[in-house]
Amino acid sequence: MADITLPVSQVRRDLPALVRKVDADFTRYIITTNGTPKAVLLSYEEFEAFEETLSVLSDPQILADIQEARAARDRGETHPLEQVKGELGDAG
Repeated sequence: MADITLPVSQVRRDLPALVRKVDADFTRYIITTNGTPKAVLLSYEEFEAFEETLSVLSDPQILADIQEARAARDRGETHPLEQVKGELGDAG
C-alpha cells in the first residue's frame, strides 16, 4: 500500500480513524509540519517487523549465513522443500 502524507493538523483531528486504518490494512501515514515530513504513523505489527529486520541485519553471523545461502543457491546446491520434508519425515 502506498504511503499517505498528511499535515499534523489533520492527523490530530482524524487520529482514531487513522489508527484503525493502519491496523486494518497497514496504511502508513507520513505526518508533516509546514510541509516537512516529521513522523510516521504505522501499525504496531509493522513496527515490530521493522525492529526484527533491523536486529537481523545488525547480526554479522546472520548476514554471513544469508550470503552463504544465496551463494549455495546460485551454485545450484539447494533442494526442493518437498524433498527436504520427505527426507526429514523418513528420519523421524
